[in-house]
Amino acid sequence: IVFVGSSSIRFWTTLAEDMAPLPVVRRGFGGAHLAHVVHEAPRIVIPYAPRAVVVYAGDNDIGAGKSAETVVADFEALVARLRAALPEVDVWFLSIKPSRLRASLWPEMAKANERIEALADADPRLYYVDVGSVLLGPDGSPSADFFRFDGLHLNEDGYAAWTKVVKPALLAAYGS
Repeated sequence: IVFVGSSSIRFWTTLAEDMAPLPVVRRGFGGAHLAHVVHEAPRIVIPYAPRAVVVYAGDNDIGAGKSAETVVADFEALVARLRAALPEVDVWFLSIKPSRLRASLWPEMAKANERIEALADADPRLYYVDVGSVLLGPDGSPSADFFRFDGLHLNEDGYAAWTKVVKPALLAAYGS
């Protein structure tokens, strides 16, 4: 299972132990937009011939001014590129997370999430995992407890919260 995307994947240094016993490969790179992942997939994803690809990207896209529509189109392009090379691959999208730094952009991020979730609902090999709700505090805003000092990147507790959501979903699909 290849995990690919932006710094939220790159900084997930405990990924292999967090997902054990599932075999995972971490291929995140800082600043990645979905279009970058599409471009790099033949080099950093496809050679592994994974049975599943877990994607976290879209956050930087909207942070750079791209629309939800562009994010969705780029995600569709990624799925098409992956499936052209790996027809049986499952693709999992980790929802764009709300963050303290980009709180003003949340409406556009939520729109992208809703549209990608709808794509997943219509495709039996496309999955959407909500990794944002677990990062919210009692007031409904992103909790400082889960973020590094910059208000954007997850800390150890943030990754532990993600693990509680992502691992059971992957184990249910690939655990046997």
